[in-house]
Amino acid sequence: MERFLRLVEPVVQGPAVVVVTIAVFAAADAVGGRGGVAVASAYVLFLGAYCVLNFWHCRETHCVVTGVGWTPLALLGLAAALAPGASMSWFRVNVESSAFLVILGVGYALEWAVAARTGRRALR
Repeated sequence: MERFLRLVEPVVQGPAVVVVTIAVFAAADAVGGRGGVAVASAYVLFLGAYCVLNFWHCRETHCVVTGVGWTPLALLGLAAALAPGASMSWFRVNVESSAFLVILGVGYALEWAVAARTGRRALR
């Protein structure tokens, strides 16, 4: 687990994650339809899994929200990409990217509140 976290950390933390996330969501939007939702969902699942593992390892507060929020969001997206018919046609890349940003905002707002109260970003 630590090896995996160390390997992907440069891509999922700092400015690189902003660039990669914008690029992935733009590519997913360009692909469009079910394929685009699948691309975006696979990326969100990767980030959600990373956050779950990172919380387990480092206890960073935002990872509680992002890991628990992004993982089911991605699974819903993958279900929408694979579901036959139009039953989940409402779930598109713009829906996923909007929900992604809301979860990100809530996660960092919680971390800010915890840090303001305790002086630490991590839950211990």
